[in-house]
Amino acid sequence: MIVNGDQIHLGSFPDNAPPYLAYELFDVHNGTPSALSQEFWMQRVWPTTAVQSIVLGTDGLETFLRAATRPIPGKPTTVGPLQQFWQEERYFTNPDAVRRTLALVNREVVQPNWEVQRLDRHAGLLPDDTTLVVIRRRPAWHEEAGDGRLGAR
Repeated sequence: MIVNGDQIHLGSFPDNAPPYLAYELFDVHNGTPSALSQEFWMQRVWPTTAVQSIVLGTDGLETFLRAATRPIPGKPTTVGPLQQFWQEERYFTNPDAVRRTLALVNREVVQPNWEVQRLDRHAGLLPDDTTLVVIRRRPAWHEEAGDGRLGAR
């Protein structure tokens, strides 16, 4: 979890099996809602006015963080920092931008190397499932424009 750019690490968990909330919401045997067997616990508390951005992610984000300076497979550009997801407007205007970025970072690319006459294989950089949810406070100009939408997204 990252709030206002500050990372809060949850875990580590035995056998790389964190207690995913979704697993606790349904009975795994019949798919019906179940009583939560795990208790919720508070990590930190902030006034909502102090929160500018929140990122919730799976443990695959750790790999993404380590890959930030590596080139995207088959491209000259680097993966980039995690901050891109809450700082760049394209992730909020294009509903597919987050998925697309993660897919590019994790795709396998085979390219010809004409100088040595061979095919070079570039593996994806995210070996673990990588899922994230990004929330950020809408810039003040949206609220001033009176567009009728909520002030945070």
